[in-house]
Amino acid sequence: MTTRVERLYQEIEKLEPVELQELLNKMADRIELLGWLKLAESAFSDWENEEDVVYDQL
Repeated sequence: MTTRVERLYQEIEKLEPVELQELLNKMADRIELLGWLKLAESAFSDWENEEDVVYDQL
């Protein structure tokens, strides 16, 4: 593990059960959001073409 991850893990171990549950809930929400954003990327694939390159500069 990286030093940053190790430091985070050490801090997480200090959390009370209620705080840990809150953290896990927030992380789950973030993971869900990132999943939806990743899924939405495919909706923009039609704009990835040479004809629409001019709009990249706007």
